[in-house]
Amino acid sequence: MDNSQKVDYLLNTFWLLQIMLPQFILGLLSSQKYQNDPVVLGFASQINNIIEIFSKYSETGKQNVQALANNIAMEMYVDEVERIAAEGSGLHFDATHANVQQLEGFNIDELAWKMKQDAPHLWEMLGVALLT
Repeated sequence: MDNSQKVDYLLNTFWLLQIMLPQFILGLLSSQKYQNDPVVLGFASQINNIIEIFSKYSETGKQNVQALANNIAMEMYVDEVERIAAEGSGLHFDATHANVQQLEGFNIDELAWKMKQDAPHLWEMLGVALLT
C-alpha cells in the first residue's frame, strides 16, 4: 500500500468513526498520555514543514500562520522586555534618583552586552530594525 492509499484509508476510517481530523490531532498533541508516543514525536519533529505547508496552502492558511508567528514573537518579546526591565536585572535605571557616581560609571558596552545576553531575540530584532 503506497502513502496515498494509506492516507485514503485513514481518512475513510476517520469518516466512518465520525472523527474530525483537527480534533483528533489536537487531542493527541494535548494529552500527556501520548507525549512520548512515536507518532506525536514524529509530528513534532516535522512541525516546521507542517507550518510551511499550511502557509502555502491558501491565503487563509498563510494569514493564520503569520498571525500565529506574530503572537508567538510578541509573547517572546514581552517576556524579554519584562526580564530586562525588572529591578533585579541590573539594567533597571531610575533617573530621578541617580547620583553622579552612577552616571559616571555608566558603560554603554556593558549595557548592550547584558541586554544581548538577557534578551537575545529582542536584541536581534532591534538589530534588524536598525539595519533596514
